[in-house]
Amino acid sequence: MSYIERAAEKNAAFVCRFPMLSASSPESLITGETVTVTARYADGATESETSFTPANAVVESGITGVYRILLTAAEMNRDFIVMKLTSTNAQDQTVIISTWDRTTEYNAIADFILRRNTSNVESTTETALDAQAGKSLYGMIAKNTHALSRVVNDMKITESDDTTQVSLQAITEDASANPISGLGGAT
Repeated sequence: MSYIERAAEKNAAFVCRFPMLSASSPESLITGETVTVTARYADGATESETSFTPANAVVESGITGVYRILLTAAEMNRDFIVMKLTSTNAQDQTVIISTWDRTTEYNAIADFILRRNTSNVESTTETALDAQAGKSLYGMIAKNTHALSRVVNDMKITESDDTTQVSLQAITEDASANPISGLGGAT
C-alpha cells in the first residue's frame, strides 16, 4: 500500500489524480483497472470521522496507470478527506487531501490593496499595465485624495506629489456657479 498527500481549496470541486501500481510488479503502473473508493472525511478540532460515497466514479486519466476522481464542492467542504482506492490487480492506494479556506487569504489581499498608499502605485516599474490611467481605480482614488487644479478648461488630477499629472478632466462652466480655483489633496 502507498499513500499520497494533496492540498486543495475547501468548498471547490477538485480533480484528484493518483497512480495505481501493479500488485505483482510494484514499480509498474497498471492500466484498465476498475477502482473502488472507500472515503472518509473529518472536520473541526475533534476531527471526528464520517464515511461517504463520492458522487463520481474513478476513471483512467488518459495517462497509462494514472486515474482520477472528481470530488464535488460539497464533498470538498471538509477539513480533510481520506480515500482508500482498491482494485483487483493493483496495490491499494491511499490519498489524503487537506483543504484550506481561501476566503481569509483573499480578504487579506483585498484589504492590503485597499490600504495601499497611492505613491506605491506611482512608483511601480510595470508600465505595460498603465496603472496611472485616469479611468482606473487608481485614477478614481487619485481624484479623491490628491490635489486638483484648473488648467484652462480642464481639471488636472495629480499624483501624490500634488504636481505630476495623472489625467485631465473636462470642465463644463456655468456662469451662475461660483468658480473654484483648486482643491487640495485629502488628508
